Amino acid sequence: MTPFPRTLRLNGQRLNVCGSGRAPGAHVYINPATGRVLEVYRARVIDTGPYYALGRVKGNSALSSVRIEHADFGRQLAVGERVLIGPITYHPAGPQAEHAWPAPHEFRRRPTQYELGIVVSVAVNGSFGWVEASHGGQRLFVHFSQVESGRLELGMRVAFRPAAGPKGPLALAIRQV
Repeated sequence: MTPFPRTLRLNGQRLNVCGSGRAPGAHVYINPATGRVLEVYRARVIDTGPYYALGRVKGNSALSSVRIEHADFGRQLAVGERVLIGPITYHPAGPQAEHAWPAPHEFRRRPTQYELGIVVSVAVNGSFGWVEASHGGQRLFVHFSQVESGRLELGMRVAFRPAAGPKGPLALAIRQV
């Protein structure tokens, strides 16, 4: 079974998969109406902000940090989420995906159990902080974009999904309990 869907939609037109691309991690799609050939990559979101996320293509050092606009995906992406991106354009600030699609089901992260914890530290501007897990006392980094209510408060009891981030453990999908 191919790890990439047989077809994708881009600007109302259907793209058909053709096979592996030239670059590591790429698959080639063709637009039958125009003949345009596009390389599409499977990526994992490694960082997120208010306007765009950064994705990493495994096994491709040139695409270790690709900008993915939230507007291109239709919603804000979460750290650890898997997406398909492409085609890639190169800018002085680094590579950028022209479009993004949800990853096929077999490559999405399996849902993990929620854990309980308490917010033990919050930045002055409230944009990030730390959650301490109830079981084991592990401290996990949390960004306000992952908080359902959009704000962090010291002492807030929360439920979250633990995840491994590039700089250490993360708390995702945080909601107050």
